[in-house]
This record gives sequence, C-alpha cells and structure tokens, in this order.
Amino acid sequence: DFTKRIIVQGPVRCAIRLTAKNIVPASPELTLGMLCLIYAEHQETEIRLTATGADGELVVAPGIVKLPREETFADVAAGCFGTWGWQEDAIGRIGMGLIVAPDAVVDVRTEPAERRIRCRTDGGRLRYWLIGDWRRGRPYPIAPAKSDWQREVQSLARLLLDEVRLEPVPRAVLQ
Repeated sequence: DFTKRIIVQGPVRCAIRLTAKNIVPASPELTLGMLCLIYAEHQETEIRLTATGADGELVVAPGIVKLPREETFADVAAGCFGTWGWQEDAIGRIGMGLIVAPDAVVDVRTEPAERRIRCRTDGGRLRYWLIGDWRRGRPYPIAPAKSDWQREVQSLARLLLDEVRLEPVPRAVLQ
C-alpha cells in the first residue's frame, strides 16, 4: 500500500511524503515513510526515511540502477557511492550518486539490475541524498569522466555530512 502527498511545491523547494505499508509479508506492521526534499538550483534530493513497527534492528538498502556501460565508485569512508555511464542513445552519459553517513553503511550489494547500499537505521531513521547529472546538461565543452563525477560527489558528501553546529551569538555581536 503506497501513498504520496505533496507537502510543498516550489518555487524554492519541493517536499513530498511517501508512505509504504505492508511491504514485508512477515512484518505487515512495518511502515516506511520518506520525506523527499529538493531545493531550487540544487541537484541533490534529501531523503529522510522513518520506519515504524520494525522488530529489532532494521536495515534498508537505497540503490542506484545499473547502466549498460558504466564505471562505478564506492568510497565508504566518505559516505558516497556512484556511477557514471551511458544510459541510452537519446540520453547519453549520466551520473548518479548516493550519499549517506559512513557509520550507517553495512555493505554494498550488487544485484542483477542495481547496486544497493545496505544501511542500518538509527532508531528507525535514516537520512541520505540522491544526486544525478547529465553530460548534455552541462555547458560545452565540459565532458566529465567518472573521476570528475566522483570528485564532485565526494565534495558534496563532505558538505552534506558535516553536521551544522548551532552556537549562541555573543551579545556584543548582536548589538
């Protein structure tokens, strides 16, 4: 049982809530909720996953589809995974990436049609980002290769995974 609801729609951001119920026959009480956020002028989509009704530790596995001709990378220490390759003639070369906190990663699995990054949830929660790029969407003569895409995803991972720290502003600065 899948439902979706638009929470916010443009122009600065879009937020969608997806809910999946009764997805594991052995655990019909398990419900997954995903809040998907994307901001104007950004390529990445933030996913905030919440699970309720799970018995014990829950492992979820976001993934990236395999491309017919691709090069992949997995930098577990940086929390980023990706692929750069040929999708189809009408599209050309694309890049896809997934960013998740390194301490959440259990392992990387290769399935027949996709790669899955298995992640443990923290109290039924997991936060990760999906990112995509398209070579034809870049200004000419930019022609990135896998190594360029990997550097971009790693750089974005450093920014996204660096937790924002809030500190009080001294009164003198406020006056």
